[in-house]
Amino acid sequence: MLTFTDIKPYLNTEKVDISKTTYLNSITQAVSDFVANYTNLIIDADSPKGLIQCVADMVAYHFSIRPDLEEIKSEDMGLVFSTNYPKSISKRLQSYRKLKW
Repeated sequence: MLTFTDIKPYLNTEKVDISKTTYLNSITQAVSDFVANYTNLIIDADSPKGLIQCVADMVAYHFSIRPDLEEIKSEDMGLVFSTNYPKSISKRLQSYRKLKW
């Protein structure tokens, strides 16, 4: 699973306040789980750089929606976690999707 430390080099620090590490760790974990389920791949630091960039872009998207949050609790995840990503992100993610039989 990817951690915030893994995606940090891929984030635009002008748009994402990287000092909110607790919140960003929570979002990174949730996004990594979503991407792993969607693509049927193991998502970690050895994943393709393009896939890690997608995860970083998804984290940045979540941050742009709710930059005021300091942390997120698991029971709050459903309230703030959305999978309605912009087409520019979801289209790139689809190229990594593997079918599972």
